[in-house]
Amino acid sequence: MTDELLTTKEASPYTKFSERSLQRLFQQQVIAARQPTGVGGQWRVWRSDLEAWVNGNA
Repeated sequence: MTDELLTTKEASPYTKFSERSLQRLFQQQVIAARQPTGVGGQWRVWRSDLEAWVNGNA
């Protein structure tokens, strides 16, 4: 399995959270994510980190 970076739009269906809810979790550092850079930047999260959080291993 290759690890990949997901945007909030890609991660939202996987977690069943809205994009805005995921952004809040990223901002509060509940889930480790890469902060957006530049104007209109998007939060990104590694799939393995997201899977660990969903499975309760984070």
